[in-house]
Amino acid sequence: MVNISVPLQPVELNFTFRQRECGYYPMEGIVDFSYSRAINLVLSSKVKTSLKPYAIDETLVTNAQFQQFLQKSNYKPFYPENFLKHWIDNKVPVGHEDHPVTWISLDDARAYARWTGKRLPTEAEWQWAAQNGTEQTIYPWGNQYDSSYCNSGQTIST
Repeated sequence: MVNISVPLQPVELNFTFRQRECGYYPMEGIVDFSYSRAINLVLSSKVKTSLKPYAIDETLVTNAQFQQFLQKSNYKPFYPENFLKHWIDNKVPVGHEDHPVTWISLDDARAYARWTGKRLPTEAEWQWAAQNGTEQTIYPWGNQYDSSYCNSGQTIST
């Protein structure tokens, strides 16, 4: 985990994100349509908030880590319809063990975090870390889009 420093005064954060399958924390003026037909809707909002110092994992949770969680916790998703739909016969596809886990809901991610003794960052904490604090970069890696750094949802891997 990495400690994230924050300013003492409130910060204004600009959010622009694509509505995906996992859900998110509530934000003023934004409705969560995660389990409806609004997938891929682009949403934007400005939020002024105060942050407290926090820590965040340096890497995303992998398929292998999530599989271990499922095996040891006997967790069952509340929304099973698309749960881990990229896995084959409830197993991580060979060669994808170290890929970030996808096709889980916010509730699934929260359950995993509780199991590890952690918590998920709030939307504001995520945004602050992702925009490199006061640098306010558009992407975590800078201001130029590079699809090799993210899951853009534009390609399908088998």
